[in-house]
Amino acid sequence: MKHSIRVLLAAVLLFSAFTAGWAHAAEQDIKVFIEGEEVVFDPGPVIVNNRTLVPFRQLFEALGLDVEWQQSTRTVVGKGGGVDIRLRLGDTTAVVNGVETELAVAPVSIDGRTYVPLRFVGEATGRQVKWDGANRIITIGPAPGKTSAEEDFDFEAFYREFIAASDREDIDGFLAFYHEDSPYLAQEGDFRGYLEELFAKYDLVSELELFEVVDVSETEAVLHTVESGYNTNDKFYVGSRTEQLQRFVKDDAGQWKFFAFQILALQYLVPEERLVPLEGLDDELESALLDVLIANVEATIAEDLDGWTKSSMNCWSPWPVKTN
Repeated sequence: MKHSIRVLLAAVLLFSAFTAGWAHAAEQDIKVFIEGEEVVFDPGPVIVNNRTLVPFRQLFEALGLDVEWQQSTRTVVGKGGGVDIRLRLGDTTAVVNGVETELAVAPVSIDGRTYVPLRFVGEATGRQVKWDGANRIITIGPAPGKTSAEEDFDFEAFYREFIAASDREDIDGFLAFYHEDSPYLAQEGDFRGYLEELFAKYDLVSELELFEVVDVSETEAVLHTVESGYNTNDKFYVGSRTEQLQRFVKDDAGQWKFFAFQILALQYLVPEERLVPLEGLDDELESALLDVLIANVEATIAEDLDGWTKSSMNCWSPWPVKTN
């Protein structure tokens, strides 16, 4: 339920390698997150023998390493945080802090750029590297010594209770998870009234498909989630599957609270059997709906954010929309 509410809010706030034969192609659909921040590699990642490789300089710098290129030996060097990583073009032997380690795939040169294995470098810095094959996402966690807050707190249980509070339509319990400075609470309009009307109309539930803590400090945490939201009564509702980064912040009392989120990907879910035309629709109503649709398309083409927001949100949500 919480997932569905925030997907509606997002419309207001989100707008404020080699393959067989050694032919290489950028894997543009692979996303990489390091400590909760997406790193967009240019050029993009490539796949060599089922391993992801990326340009070395951008990766090393994103991991906080000082970068050096030794032309005489064609070796890339990354130093920082007590780590010294050395990889040589075409060589499957890497050296980490003076110790030789075998690589599954050697660094390669593509169009004059040196690519190195992403997982190996991430793990060589002591970080946890995860691959989400279904969504083609690689996450690299914080450096050693930055995870004590996570170890002391069960973020997944906490987040599941956040979802459960909305699924059971517990408005007070749900709002209690919000930080008082959250931009969603600061939006114009009666958020509680919006929730009451939404709960009265729909019976929405959420399913948490993926949960990861990608960054955490003493006061802030970034969570990576994939959730699906559905309506379980007979009223028409556009469900969705949403990949998000969630930001939680401690309040003045030291309690973790939801602050904001960023949608990374959104897929609307509507059963085919619900997509059937209504019979006997009033001509005036049909014309009014068509006018809103045309206004939405025209605002999109004109890149008119205010017009797009009004034509989009006012169709779906009883909650007043702030567009200024």
